[in-house]
Amino acid sequence: MKTLRLTTLTLLLLSVFLSLAAQSDPAQSGYIYDAADPVVSDQASSSIFLCSDNSVIVFSNWDVIDFFNHSGNAITKLDPQGSRLWRRSVSSGYPMITGVDVDEDDCATFIFTDVDCCQLYKISSTGVISEIGEPVTLPSSTYFHKALRTSDGDIVAIGRAFHGWSSMYYCWTYCHFSAQGEILATASWYNSYSPAAASSDIALMDNGNLLISCALGEEGSTILEITVSGDVINRYDIPHSYHVWYGLNITKEPYAQSHILAYDVDNGISIDRFSDGSLEHLFSIPESIIGHVSSMLVTPDNILICGPKGSNGVLVMLDWTGNVIWKRDQSGANLSDYAIGIGGMPKSLLALDDAGCIYWAWGRSNHLVVVKLLPNGQVANQDEVQVPAANLLAAYPNPMKSHLAIKTDPSLRDDSVNIYNIRGELMRRLKLSDGETLWDGKDSSGHDCPSGIYILRSNNERSQVKKISKIN
Repeated sequence: MKTLRLTTLTLLLLSVFLSLAAQSDPAQSGYIYDAADPVVSDQASSSIFLCSDNSVIVFSNWDVIDFFNHSGNAITKLDPQGSRLWRRSVSSGYPMITGVDVDEDDCATFIFTDVDCCQLYKISSTGVISEIGEPVTLPSSTYFHKALRTSDGDIVAIGRAFHGWSSMYYCWTYCHFSAQGEILATASWYNSYSPAAASSDIALMDNGNLLISCALGEEGSTILEITVSGDVINRYDIPHSYHVWYGLNITKEPYAQSHILAYDVDNGISIDRFSDGSLEHLFSIPESIIGHVSSMLVTPDNILICGPKGSNGVLVMLDWTGNVIWKRDQSGANLSDYAIGIGGMPKSLLALDDAGCIYWAWGRSNHLVVVKLLPNGQVANQDEVQVPAANLLAAYPNPMKSHLAIKTDPSLRDDSVNIYNIRGELMRRLKLSDGETLWDGKDSSGHDCPSGIYILRSNNERSQVKKISKIN
């Protein structure tokens, strides 16, 4: 009997310990990192990357507003709980750094650009900076806004360059580096209508080409499909979508060969799908929710966008029909191009970990701000909130082939689930039994539905939404 009691007590203590350990798990909590630099006038993040242990590396730009208007760059690393591990000032004056990615050893690669030359660098997990290759000469003074790595391990970057010092005109520029830092290709595109070229975005395509957003006409944005060598394959003009400080954002759509675009329009932001050279408008976000879009992150279930609204920053999670799941406001909008020297409007401001937590970085006056949000949009130790309805609708496997199991929370008392294609056409209505049903991939007429994206919507007062992919 004593042995049984001792075993029971041991199990009880072990369960309490495990419970407390789970509550302190950094993957299950959020934080707000807000640090001021007393010798800096303005700060803005330029990119954020997650390491294997959910520590965070943030690249940022800063200004010191004095007679000479000094500018510079820094790299900051936070531990998984949001405490600063180290901060490295990389340059001052007008040199520019552009983050590329983080490798399996948690080392971050970045491009250092100064006047008419540049070089690749790597910073280790402990903050030690080392060179990659030798400095290389660029065709003109170039400042990169965004860079990424191709499937071959090379690095591609997009930005802007001086077209001429006398007129202070810029041109759009592209550069292809080898993993060792050699320049393999460059290309430039000039817009005579816009002397102050705004930031652009870049995304990889499934065929190995690249999509680049820029502005080549008097009005509107331009999407160029180019090879890694810089040769233009196709050009697509999107009217009334060009903002001098905020470009057109391009993000690959999961489980599809299409891309999602986000850009400013009159009285709001437009979210579109770009596929095979055609543009499909998905929905609009009114300016009462968010003023401009500076970065976007797309998952199979949601679209996250961030940007300024007035003097604050805003992060919004949307479902695939444009409904707002949650919205978070933080004081201090991420500073734009004219405030941070010549660095360009930041991109890559969002990151997502395996637990669905969102990392959001920007600047507030002389502060660098990083927020880790739980999937419901909250940080740790805040008042208890309702779990978003979209989290209570499950569908698997996703992507599906022949069958899809659908489950909802029985407490919501759903009676059916509607299945729509991406054009919003109702394909099938399925009755739920105790919150469960099975879809065989057929429409209401018994015909097989083609491969593509489908939207599930449950019928209850909270109207849960789920996006799934079907592969035949």
